[in-house]
Parts: sequence; structure tokens; C-alpha cells
Amino acid sequence: MTSGFFTYAFSLLIVPLKEEFNASLQSVMYANMSAAVFGLLLMPVGGILIDRFSARWTMTCGGLAAAIGLWYMSYASSIVEFNLAFGITAGVAVAFMGPVSTSAVVTRWFTRNRGKALGITAMGTSFGGILMPVIVAYCLAVGSWRETIVYVALLTCLIILPLIFILIRGKPSDIGMEPEPDTDSDSSEADVGDPVLTSKQIIFHPSYWFLGLSLGLLVTCFTATVANIGPFIAQTGGTPAQASMFILVMSIAGISGKIIFGVMADKINLKYGLWISQCLLIISLQLLSLEPSFVLLAIASVGLGLTTGSMLPVWGSMMARLYGVVSYGRAMGVMMPLVSILAIMGFPLIGALFGINESYQLPFAVFTGITVLSAMLLLPLKLDHVTVRHSVKKIRV
Repeated sequence: MTSGFFTYAFSLLIVPLKEEFNASLQSVMYANMSAAVFGLLLMPVGGILIDRFSARWTMTCGGLAAAIGLWYMSYASSIVEFNLAFGITAGVAVAFMGPVSTSAVVTRWFTRNRGKALGITAMGTSFGGILMPVIVAYCLAVGSWRETIVYVALLTCLIILPLIFILIRGKPSDIGMEPEPDTDSDSSEADVGDPVLTSKQIIFHPSYWFLGLSLGLLVTCFTATVANIGPFIAQTGGTPAQASMFILVMSIAGISGKIIFGVMADKINLKYGLWISQCLLIISLQLLSLEPSFVLLAIASVGLGLTTGSMLPVWGSMMARLYGVVSYGRAMGVMMPLVSILAIMGFPLIGALFGINESYQLPFAVFTGITVLSAMLLLPLKLDHVTVRHSVKKIRV
């Protein structure tokens, strides 16, 4: 619901918002900027709360607040009021019901199959990207944009919130169970006797910057490329139908990639998993820079889909290995702003590079170089001995 509405389905509201408020496209786009700003502020808070308090109640309260925000949004009297309400609501939803919370919960339940479990969980973003735009499009066809947002608020209250309250349990101990047993000694050591890390300890350890910058640069290149797929296909003579097929193929590949890389994350060196993701993006960018035929375009779409499919399960497993399950939410919460800031920078960058010669070849070439840099940042990262938590233990001793 969170990713499907606030990321994918929002584009369907742009035209109705422009018409009702007589607003420019730039004015409507400030809604996304507002969401990014409030997300940066609230994600660290969500991470701390999910570690300190009941995940069930934290996510339930977040969902309730998001539903109230959606309801208020439907009564906005100006584009400024809408953008502010959208930003706060999206920030709350992402911070309390998004990857920070869901990944933290899954990480506490699974050890041996943690990557696979994270991959299955991450499929929700792909399914949401397919389902929520269909729901929103249908609601817009039979009613106004205000009514559509009210329907989304009701969907949150009547379906999402009951599911969270009934099904979510933050830790196995909440219902008298133990985490999934693990026969791997290194992973077992990673989850036993973990110290509770402070935000300062996480941020000032080199691993935060190596992993955060590497992933942030990867997300920057990926998101900016995907956002420009429609204009790119149009520039190369493609049709809107071909652009839609490209996105559909990418979504299907993303769902498959989350399972494939989730399984791989449990069996291979996690840095290799992220390097594979970066290589897939580089190959896709190079294919796109050739202004390819439809077949090569389809291959590039598969590569981009597998790239997004690999990010969350591999990243989640790396975070668990580095920071442990007891500090997972806090660590994810303080790293998400770094990744998000870098991701936001990709949009003006690709616009500026495209404006030089009205071609995507230069942006794709620059993004290839940035992706190579993101891969190099992983070289000094140490995952084999859980260096962050061991260094904290040594300091305390």
C-alpha cells in the first residue's frame, strides 16, 4: 500500500490536481519533494521506535496516522496545503509501515533464510506498484480525486490496519517462540549477545558510509533512469504501448529478482550479491545508450527489474550482519536518509546532462561511471566478522 500509492499511483493524480488548483506541473511535483523531506526526518524516528517498542503497535499507530493524513489530504483547499499534507502522510507511512519496519520485523524472525524472507517481503512493493494504480485509476473513473483519496484511506483502515494488528508480531518472543534456528556459526554469533548501538555509533563507523554511499549511488542511477524510461522510448521512436510493456516486463523481473536474490543472499557473500546488482545496472545502461532494438530494450528492462529486485533482500541481509537484529531498525532508519538524499540528486542530474545535447547517451554514460564508483566503495567493507558490533564490545570491555 505504501509504495503502491505514494510512489506509483500518485502520477495518476497529477492531471486532476493541476486542473482543480490551476497549478503548474512543477507546483504539483513539490508533493514528491515534500514527501522526501518528511521521510528524511521521520525514518530515523521510525527506526528507533521499531527497535524500542512493539512493532505491532508502532505499525498500527503509523497506519492510523497515515489514514487520517489521507482523509485530511482529500479536503485540501490549495496545492500548497495538499503538498504539505501529502508529504507528512507519505513520510509517516514510509517511516512506520515501509521497509524500515517490515525489514526489521522479518530480520528478527529469520536467520538461515533471512535473505529469502526479505525477498518475499520486498515483493509487496512490486505487487503494490501493479495493484494500487489499478485501484486508483478505477476510483478516478467513477469519482473525483478527493473521493479516490478517501477510498484509499478507507482501504487502509478496513484492510491494512486489521491485517497489521492481527498478523504482525515484532519478535518471536512476543508469542513464546524462538527465532528460526541456524546451523551457521557466524550467523548465530551475529544474533547472540548483540549490543544496542546508538545512532552515533552507527553513523561514525566506516561501514555506515561505505554501504550507505554505495547503495545510495546505486539507487540514484537506478531511480533516475527508470523515471526517464517513458521519454527515452519516445525519443527513440517508441510508442506509449511499448513504454508500458517495458515497465510491465521490468515489474515482473523485479518480482522474480527479489526471490532469486533473496535465496542468493542466504548462500553467497553479500558483497557479491550487491556487485551483481551493480553489474546488471551497468549492462542495462550500456544497452540503453545504444538506442537499442525492441529485443535489446526488453533485455535492458529485465536487467533493470533484476537490479531493483536484488537491492532490498541483499541490503537487508547486510544490515543484519553489520548491526544485528536488536539495532536493525535504528540502523536502517539512520541510513535511509543518506540513501534518499543521494537518490533525490539523480533527478536534476539527469535533466542537466540531458540538456547538454538533448540526448540520453551522456546521462547513461555518467550513470555507468557512478555505478562503478558505487561498486568500488564496497571493497573496504568488512562483513565477515561483524566488525561494527565487535568493535563496540571491545570498547565496552
